[in-house]
Order: sequence, then C-alpha cells, then structure tokens
Amino acid sequence: MSMLKKTLILLSLATIFPSMAERSGTLITQVDMTQDSAKEYQSAKKTLNETYQKVSKAVKGEQKTLLKKSQDAWKKYRDSACRFSTSGSQGGSAYAMIYESCLAEKNHQREVELKNFLICPEGDLSCPFVNSSLIHNDDQKIDSNAP
Repeated sequence: MSMLKKTLILLSLATIFPSMAERSGTLITQVDMTQDSAKEYQSAKKTLNETYQKVSKAVKGEQKTLLKKSQDAWKKYRDSACRFSTSGSQGGSAYAMIYESCLAEKNHQREVELKNFLICPEGDLSCPFVNSSLIHNDDQKIDSNAP
C-alpha cells in the first residue's frame, strides 16, 4: 500500500471517528474501532426502526404499502451505496469499520427523512399525510446538517 493511500485512510478515519480519540485519549486498536462502529450501526439501526414504526402506524392502506416499498428500495440503495463507497478498503483490516460507519450514517439520514414526515407543516403538499394535524408528535423538525 502506498504511503499516500495510508495517509488518506488515516485522515478519513480521523474525520469519521473524532469522538473515539476524545473518549480515552489513548491509542485505540483496530478491534476497538471496529467494535465501536458496530455499536454505532446497531444503535442507528434501532433508532431508524423505531422511527419507521411510528410512520408506519400513521399510515394505512395504499400509503402503508408505498412506505414499505420505499423502505425496501431504500435499504437496497443504502447497502449498494455503502458497498461502492467502501470498495477501496475491501479486504483490509478497517473494511468492516468503514462499511458499518457508512451504514450508520445512511440510517441517520433516513431517520431524519422519516421523522420529518411526521412533523410536516399543514398545507405541505409533499407530505404523505393529508391532514398532518392528526399526527401528534412532540419532535421538532430535524436539521440534517446538524452534527
């Protein structure tokens, strides 16, 4: 592996996992980082599933069918996009960590999208809920650019 490629991988890891370095201030092994990314993915997966269930309960009939088709298609997209974006590290010791980090990030993005369906303002014709006042949700609109 060239020095440039090693440097790029280390820089990308530093931007992906800044909280890991802050966590202990000590050197972290690849195993530790891979375990942390697996935990992050599982947490993001759980939160996404909870949000999906809220949206699913708010729709009926054809909308429920469309939501399920949309989610199934999104999962295929997520998996394909992450396989592609991490393909450069495939076969390396960091691959599992980078792949699960990608999945977690995509799950966070989808969660924001689904949560925003629950709180779209009345009169928003792009909202799947004809009368969004029927949906009672205390959540604020999520800023997808927030850290």
